[in-house]
Amino acid sequence: MNQCNSQAHDSLYLVDGNIVLIAPLTTGQHQIFRVHQSVLSKNSPVFRSMLMIPGVQDQEMEKYDGVPLVQLPDGAEEVESLLRVLYHESELPFRRLDPNTPSLVKQVLTLANKYGIDHLRDRIVRHVEADWPQSLRQWDLLETEILAMEETWYTYDECNNGPIDNYLPEPASAIRLARECNIPSILPAAFYHLSRLSIEDNWCNPHTSNTELEVPYRNSFYGNRTANWTILSSQDFICLLRGKIKLASVADRLFSASHVGNNQHSADVCSLSQGRTLLIDIRETCRQSPDILDTLRRFLGRAALKNEVCSACKLYIQMELRRLRHSIWVEIPEYFGLT
Repeated sequence: MNQCNSQAHDSLYLVDGNIVLIAPLTTGQHQIFRVHQSVLSKNSPVFRSMLMIPGVQDQEMEKYDGVPLVQLPDGAEEVESLLRVLYHESELPFRRLDPNTPSLVKQVLTLANKYGIDHLRDRIVRHVEADWPQSLRQWDLLETEILAMEETWYTYDECNNGPIDNYLPEPASAIRLARECNIPSILPAAFYHLSRLSIEDNWCNPHTSNTELEVPYRNSFYGNRTANWTILSSQDFICLLRGKIKLASVADRLFSASHVGNNQHSADVCSLSQGRTLLIDIRETCRQSPDILDTLRRFLGRAALKNEVCSACKLYIQMELRRLRHSIWVEIPEYFGLT
């Protein structure tokens, strides 16, 4: 090894380490890590087997600074990311809801997959899944949290941190991570969120200023949310378009059952006794909405329903809205061709 073309890592060259790992830098040089065989063997069956191969501890093996040297084909940045996590297992160095999480975890996930570090992969996957809910209840809770953030973002000092979208998950990079690192569980929520956005809601657009509000903002549709459209594959664009078409027609399933005229219906106090205008309005609003899950939820919480319809009709409408929300969530993988 040409030592003149190598440099020891500032914090991961441990003086009591008993093995040296060397990995290439993008500059053409090499990074040297001095770590502990016990840490590698404990976490990785691949490293454990490699270190047990006859010759690793022999005098004939190449050494650096008096300890065995192993050359890795992986990039030095990826190796550094992995070692930092292995030496600080109690806490993952990734922030919740960070739009950069996919790019940050990809390096560690790739090597965790390669070297069989399953427990680390599982922890990272759970962290990523928390940003892309696995159930409708989790989705609603996260949406409520984000809505509360949006309502106060430009009121207090948070506006100095830039657009709120810099602190919320970005769907295109999540989809790419899911494809490349085999995390299909986050695809339904990521695709649904992406379907709510216009192609004009581009993460890559430069920040501009709204002179009236005097705060930076992105030209986006709902809650300043954007997507990095440029990194979507052609196949994922097809999945997205397929899902948007399916979602646009799903509102037709609302209020298909016969209701007006049943024995519990109070015709004298209910607007539905004069026809189904309210039901048609709800259906049309849902059909035109880019976010049908949110629109259905807003109708569920609509206080005006108490005065517009009788108790029996209100119960019927709420049951229909809840049924459709649940059905949509369950069928999202099918809508976007993810099954």
